[in-house]
Amino acid sequence: MRKFDPNVPLFLQVKEDIENMVLSGAVQEDEKLPSVREMAREYELNPNTVNSAVSELLNENIIYKKRGIGMFVRQGVREELHHQRTERFVKEEIEHVVKQARMLGLSEQEMISIISQIFRREN
Repeated sequence: MRKFDPNVPLFLQVKEDIENMVLSGAVQEDEKLPSVREMAREYELNPNTVNSAVSELLNENIIYKKRGIGMFVRQGVREELHHQRTERFVKEEIEHVVKQARMLGLSEQEMISIISQIFRREN
């Protein structure tokens, strides 16, 4: 069972989880997704909550529906999600970190060194 953030609507967390599976390669493009009922069981959520997540993914053209067959991940969407997430990461996270670094008087070289150390430690 996944732990959910009580500050974020459940359907948005399910939507993001499905997007993460596409980004990580756990779910491939043109692959059929489990049914709403199956996902609801897996997430231990009301099917209406999962249906809201699926509706959002359909509206954003991340998945598509084959009538009578199910939902599928759209071809080319992994690269689009990667681009969107990268832009959001830079805007929301990196820019904040750079502002904090400047406020603390850290140089660009010091930040590069810190980031390099973290990358090496995490691998």
